[in-house]
Order: sequence, then structure tokens, then C-alpha cells
Amino acid sequence: MILTLGCPVLLVSGSGLGAINHTMLSIHHGQGLGIPMAGVVLNRYDSTNPIHVDNARMIEALSGLPVLARIETNAQAWPDDKNQLNTLLSAL
Repeated sequence: MILTLGCPVLLVSGSGLGAINHTMLSIHHGQGLGIPMAGVVLNRYDSTNPIHVDNARMIEALSGLPVLARIETNAQAWPDDKNQLNTLLSAL
């Protein structure tokens, strides 16, 4: 359905252990199918956790895709920050 619609994918991934592997496998599989990728959203992100910070940096470096948002562990379901919301929607 994604290919038929031609809309880019905003991949939501975890932030912790295994995030790089999971994210890169998903990106490569999607690209192999010809699915356009808009970027990555990291879920359950903790900006004080050096693993999460490094995972975000490595995902951008390895994939060439931007990490468009980092959703904190106890964040609201929908961001109040209009800039963050605009960034996510403009990528699509």
C-alpha cells in the first residue's frame, strides 16, 4: 500500500540497545522494496542516556536519514511543540 500511495515512511524506532540494528535493517529492507524514507523518530528517548544519544547520532550517520524527533520516555502522546510537529509533517 505504501508503494501504491507513494508516500514516504516515517520510521519509529526504539532508542536503546538494538536500536541501530533494528532501524538499519528496517531502512534497508524498505529501500530495497523501493519505499521512500522520510526519516526516523526515536521513541522512549532519554536525553541523559549516553547510549540513546549515541544511537541517534549513529543512525543519522549510517542511514543518511535525519532523526526528525526524539520522543521522551514519558512524553505526551501528541507533541505540544509546534516546531517539532511541523518538522515531522513537513518531512512527509
